[in-house]
Amino acid sequence: MKHNKLILLIALIITISQVTFIVCDSVCTQQVLFNELQQDIKDNKKLDCLRVPLKPPTDRLETDKERKLRLEAVWDTDCAFEADYDWLKPLKENYGLKTGLVDVNGKPVDNDFDDQADMCEIFRAMIAGGLIEGVKLDDLSPQAADAIKCPGSIEKGQSAVCAVSGGAPGQRYSWYILLEGLSISSNNNPKWEMQADSKKKLDSKN
Repeated sequence: MKHNKLILLIALIITISQVTFIVCDSVCTQQVLFNELQQDIKDNKKLDCLRVPLKPPTDRLETDKERKLRLEAVWDTDCAFEADYDWLKPLKENYGLKTGLVDVNGKPVDNDFDDQADMCEIFRAMIAGGLIEGVKLDDLSPQAADAIKCPGSIEKGQSAVCAVSGGAPGQRYSWYILLEGLSISSNNNPKWEMQADSKKKLDSKN
């Protein structure tokens, strides 16, 4: 029931045109996600996905620029949430992900990390699973973030939304990630096809 309400909220957000400001408790937009991914990668060319800074190097003196990048790499926006449901299942079913979750080095893991942002872990899994062409976890550049597209059209005055919540960012139960229907896409995937019965009904109205 809670996810049904969130889906209705998402549909309302996406279909309202000429909207430049959304009154909602928490929304992870494409632009915010893009910035988070880029900042994470710029630090050490990896997706650490952490909500707290990595420790500074102990074998040498950290430069001011390195410190700045390390602190900016922290996931601390509305896209840094931790959801409470199994989003890996729709990721596999709808995107054709044959592998599963991986850690920062691309090593398979059984469960997602509680101390790492789910949106970042999803992007990392998509890279490891080969869903994003030309991008490898061991050779990341900030441009890798360009591959993600979320529902909505900025050009049409809409907000591109990747995930939405009816509560505060820290409330796990309230988050819904757009991995079904109007969903996050990469390389034009996933591709959605209208069921035959639905298409027949639509054709009969035309």
